[in-house]
Amino acid sequence: MTDKIIRRWGIDLSGGTTLEAHWPEMIDNGLSFVVFRMGQGLDPVDDVRPQCELAIKYNTPIGLYYPIKPWIPPIPQVNTFLAYAKLYSAKSYHLDFELYQGVDAAQIDQHYRGAYEYLKSKITIPEVNYSGWWFIEGHCPQMKAWIPKDVYWDANGKQYFQPDTWADFHAQLTSLYIPKYAGYPQVGMFQFAGDRILDMIPHKVDYDLIDDDAVYQYLFCDGPRPAYLDAAPDPVKPPVTVAYIVSNSLGTFIQPNPKWGEAAVLYVKNGTALQVDPAQSTATWVRVTSPAVGWCAANRVKAVTK
Repeated sequence: MTDKIIRRWGIDLSGGTTLEAHWPEMIDNGLSFVVFRMGQGLDPVDDVRPQCELAIKYNTPIGLYYPIKPWIPPIPQVNTFLAYAKLYSAKSYHLDFELYQGVDAAQIDQHYRGAYEYLKSKITIPEVNYSGWWFIEGHCPQMKAWIPKDVYWDANGKQYFQPDTWADFHAQLTSLYIPKYAGYPQVGMFQFAGDRILDMIPHKVDYDLIDDDAVYQYLFCDGPRPAYLDAAPDPVKPPVTVAYIVSNSLGTFIQPNPKWGEAAVLYVKNGTALQVDPAQSTATWVRVTSPAVGWCAANRVKAVTK
């Protein structure tokens, strides 16, 4: 891991969105990379030539991403992606692992791991694993055995981000935090806002963040592979939890992040038993691990045992 922190932002787009009218001002305000979706499963591949030509025109490094469907054999899906991806000058390939409709965890893991390993065997450029902590923990915890082997792009965080000027954009970008999850390595890329419409860019756009220069150089500038990816992982220790109880007469909400203003994960009534991880808790927010994973305001709960 590098100690050189350079906070870089980028966007990921799908469909026919080009943002041509806004590209120069995005570049002027630090746009450092763009990732384009190229269809999914065995569906018709999105034509991203106009977007790629625009990115090339403004010297913006390109990545390509492809959602994998776990109810379809993985190798034909990867081959579909590769057949079209080779037509573009991408610096990195990103597989999207967050679909699960009606598929059990064992099959999800088998198909997703198969797609990942097959793609790795076919390419020489960096590969990125795109998923969400919410998805892995909730639908397929087996993925934790292999998803950290390459750069992990996290889709979990929908943090507050609604600037109305570029000056505000940079101020809010500085205040964002990169999530850290017990048992995971560092998050290499972080999607901090999804389908966000801004005054400066009046289109639905997903915004992403990289704040480790080694990761950015590796994914988009032909740099060396970050050392942390090949380091021996720390032994995973089960979190130590303590029993808490909701102590607010109106109950409270388990939030996805340690702040208010986002859609709650779960409403819990007064008296509901909680399990809390004290190692991740703060004076104002406690890290809840059951009955749902998230955060509760510390002044609305109390410890039963310590």
